[in-house]
Amino acid sequence: MKIADFMKYFNQLTICRGLAKSWYEVRYQESFKPSQGPMSTKTREWLDNNQYIFTFDNPEVKTARVNVKLEQADIRMLEPKDHQPPYNEKRMKIGFAILGMGKAQDKVVSFEPKRLLKIMKQQGTRILTCSFAAETGKKYAIVPFTGKKGEEGSYTLTL
Repeated sequence: MKIADFMKYFNQLTICRGLAKSWYEVRYQESFKPSQGPMSTKTREWLDNNQYIFTFDNPEVKTARVNVKLEQADIRMLEPKDHQPPYNEKRMKIGFAILGMGKAQDKVVSFEPKRLLKIMKQQGTRILTCSFAAETGKKYAIVPFTGKKGEEGSYTLTL
């Protein structure tokens, strides 16, 4: 394949990424059944999507880099198999928000702009990635969302 063709149809490449022994990885395989739609400052419906809550606790370090990847199924492997490039026009638009939480919270129930750490706006890509610095003892929520309310599909979230 020519590099120009590769660049036309792909936006990411991962080659044999191994994890160092000091790294940890968690994967969640879930579905939007259905999605409550995109992140919005005007509604809270998107907060009814799955939320992934975690606390970074390591007394040996003050902060750690957390890498987040949201991945949807490759439409070329789904039925019907008549999909042709460009694929991003046929994919569900996906995105996610990373929010800081209060220690007593077990779910984000309302949007507070000051708690938003990162947002990956919905895109018709197969994989979205970002990273952020998590502080020891702090609690975080990752909330995946789609571009439209009512969409259904499976995804993998990797931390």
